[in-house]
Amino acid sequence: FLEQALTATVNRHALVCLHHHPVPLHSRWLDGVALTNGKELLGLLRKFPAVRGVVFGHVHQAHDAVSDGLRLIATPSTCTQFKPRSDEFALDQRPPAWRRLSLQADGRLETSLHWLAQDWAA
Repeated sequence: FLEQALTATVNRHALVCLHHHPVPLHSRWLDGVALTNGKELLGLLRKFPAVRGVVFGHVHQAHDAVSDGLRLIATPSTCTQFKPRSDEFALDQRPPAWRRLSLQADGRLETSLHWLAQDWAA
C-alpha cells in the first residue's frame, strides 16, 4: 500500500509517520519493540526521492539522524521521557517536550524541539 501511495505522488514531497521506530536506538529493552521489518521499510522508502523523512514516536526521546540519505526523526514525549541507550527500562529526568515539524514546498524538512521547562539544560 505504501509503495502504491508513494508511486502515485511522485511529483509531491512526502513525510512518512510511524508509531514504532524502524531503526535500532541502542536501547536493548526499547529496541525489542521496534518494527520487525524496519530494514525492509527503509529500503523501500529509499527508492522514492520524494520521501523527505520518517518521523516516529513511541521512544519517548529525541532522535534526528540521516541513514543512507534518509532522515529519521523521533520526538520526545509530552509526558515522561525514556532514558536513552539503557539496557533496562529507565526514565530520564528530562521534562515533557514536543517537536514542531514543517515540510516546506521545496522539500526541506524543518524541525525544532520544545521542552516544557525553559530552564532545563542538556
